[in-house]
Amino acid sequence: MDRIILCDSKDHAYQLSKDIWEKESYTVMNRDSSGAERMFGIDENFLTEQFGLHVPLKYWGKLPVKYKTNIQNKTPLWVNEEFINGEPFFALGVGQFGFANVNPIENRKILQGNYSPEIIAEARNTTRIYTTIIQNRATRIINDILSKPINAAKLLETLDPYVFEELIAELLVDKGFDIYLTKGSGDGGKDIMAAYTFDDEPVLMMVECKRRKHSSTFGPAEVRALIGQYFMDKGEKNITHLALMTTSNSIGPEALRMEEKLDELSIKNCQGILDWIKGYGQIKNGLWMPEKFNEII
Repeated sequence: MDRIILCDSKDHAYQLSKDIWEKESYTVMNRDSSGAERMFGIDENFLTEQFGLHVPLKYWGKLPVKYKTNIQNKTPLWVNEEFINGEPFFALGVGQFGFANVNPIENRKILQGNYSPEIIAEARNTTRIYTTIIQNRATRIINDILSKPINAAKLLETLDPYVFEELIAELLVDKGFDIYLTKGSGDGGKDIMAAYTFDDEPVLMMVECKRRKHSSTFGPAEVRALIGQYFMDKGEKNITHLALMTTSNSIGPEALRMEEKLDELSIKNCQGILDWIKGYGQIKNGLWMPEKFNEII
């Protein structure tokens, strides 16, 4: 799977591409419609409108380590920004005949058609944009936990609640999801929205993160609240799944029964989160889906 180097702006992505081209002297480059030279293309996530540098997998191994930060997988939500932002153009390698006129405005409309206007507005107006700063912080915590396995559960349960959400967000990103963080208060039972396109069908999962003592037992009340919010938003916002992430290592029997009865629901306890952390960076076909919805790949 190709990689996206997350950037804080379109200009940042262009500058990074230029820097790699000039400093690393690659033998392959692209030229955009304005004639500017750049090694890698600039992609936009059409749901969140964030920008990133698209690095094809065949070049990933050659890329110096210093550039391999703020990494995301190139999912179907990441699209060449000229394909959705530029002027109409004629292109080879598209359409049923292998060539076609490309209309970026129409392409954006088609891509956005899989998501409700409410979700699109929420993703673009969130006050907690998943920036490179947030991703770097989450990565440092993951590495800290990996270096101190004996204290891993304690480290998790003592995280600031917002930082815990950022950690879960990065673990989802590592598994191939595009995410956005909700505003942090009054979020209606969801801290993270995680999107993926699977078998040409959009998957949109609401994720609630609950930091609790590792020794505690997670009861049914918060699961009921999340399920209630899910059914309220399911039709209006086209949400398809929900997940609850907790640092409690014990899930109460009633909460487990709810998970068994509702195929769309997945509950992950402290050990499950730590297992994710142990596998951080080891992409398995670029896609993670909870066991209740699909096999973990």
